[in-house]
Amino acid sequence: MKRIIFLMVLLVVLVTGAFFLYRNYKANKIFDRAVELMEVGNYEHALPELNTFLKLKRRNENAYLKRGIVRAYMGDDQGAVEDYTEALRLKGGFVEANFYRGISYIETNDFDLAIEDLKIASGAQFNAAASNTFLGKARASLQKYEEAIENYNNAIQIDSTYALAYFYRGISLANLGDLVAAVRDYNKALELKGEIEDLYLLRAESLGTLEDFTGAIEDYNRIIDAGGGNAELYKKRGVFKFQIQDFQGAIKDLSMALLEIKNDYEIYYYLGSARAMTGGLNTALDEFSKSLQLNPQNAKAYYNRGLAKLQLGDLKGAKGDLNKSIRLDPENKMSYYLRGTASALEQNYKSALDDYSRVISLDKTMSTAYFNRGITFENLGQYKEAAEDHTRAIELDPKYAHAYYARGVALINQNKFAEGCADFKKALDLGKKEAQEMLLIYCEQFIEKN
Repeated sequence: MKRIIFLMVLLVVLVTGAFFLYRNYKANKIFDRAVELMEVGNYEHALPELNTFLKLKRRNENAYLKRGIVRAYMGDDQGAVEDYTEALRLKGGFVEANFYRGISYIETNDFDLAIEDLKIASGAQFNAAASNTFLGKARASLQKYEEAIENYNNAIQIDSTYALAYFYRGISLANLGDLVAAVRDYNKALELKGEIEDLYLLRAESLGTLEDFTGAIEDYNRIIDAGGGNAELYKKRGVFKFQIQDFQGAIKDLSMALLEIKNDYEIYYYLGSARAMTGGLNTALDEFSKSLQLNPQNAKAYYNRGLAKLQLGDLKGAKGDLNKSIRLDPENKMSYYLRGTASALEQNYKSALDDYSRVISLDKTMSTAYFNRGITFENLGQYKEAAEDHTRAIELDPKYAHAYYARGVALINQNKFAEGCADFKKALDLGKKEAQEMLLIYCEQFIEKN
């Protein structure tokens, strides 16, 4: 009887052992299959495999770590954090879980918690370049750019080929205003990593701020040619094309942007400016008006619409727009300059004189303001003041043919024929053909004998 009982117990033990061996074998096969799926980037199918494994083996920290990685790749960073936390509960000092949890904390905007985890990972030299880089990213997210740059520097010192460190350091440098260094880092990241749309975009923005519009356009071209174009990119490229005076290219890009973005006052402003530069003044007026409907506080739009009206001969309309431009931006010398020109064309010389004087008070190096005020003085019969203004214009621009000619007129009207004729001769030498007639009338002795 005892033998029978012993045999029965032994059988139970053997069966139970076999069951657990099979269960363990099955679990390991599932886990291995999940890892293989992760290695080829098939996270969607890896997740249910890991779920099944964890039903069979609930206390496996590596499975929680793997599932956390899968969840993070699938965009569920909160779920990932929960898995990494469980992995750390099961295995204290599991630095790899700290590393990945720190990265997920960045994605959930828990930057202080991210810093704590990534400091542990970097201190343990786990994946040291990446740990320092993501630690820098967490600090940069809190606008601690100097501290972030120190972490990126550490990462690059550890691994000078780690592209992400250059990428994120470039962003921090740009936020600190060091755009030249930022572009240098973006260049290095592209050299190491190859074609990356975000990098081209960031470099384009920095180059644009540095006024390297051609370089910025080249980066936008790369993105758009690769199929990554959108309305915002067409807008940015259009604006930069305007800056390099590719007005037709600007019109094409800005029109593309308008197909998707209907209520952007900047698009209408630059589209109007480009059309004005290509002679489409009436169409430009429409674009400026649309821009002002969307943003009535845009002083530049009033200025440019005023300029277009002035070119079309609508002096009253031009002055109305320029008045609004001045009210919004009283330090814009060009608004006063154009309003002065409109007043002069209306023969309202005293108003013109006031505006040109205002321009000079804002910019004492603007030769054309002195010239135009000198012409205005001449129209008021104030030839002495006119000659003085033309002299100042010539001092600022010694090859200013129109100023020599106008000063000659002012001097002749003061009966200073020798000096006036010398100015007409200089104006003629500089290409002012009308000066020859004045020489014939007043200064025959200065005509060269053939």
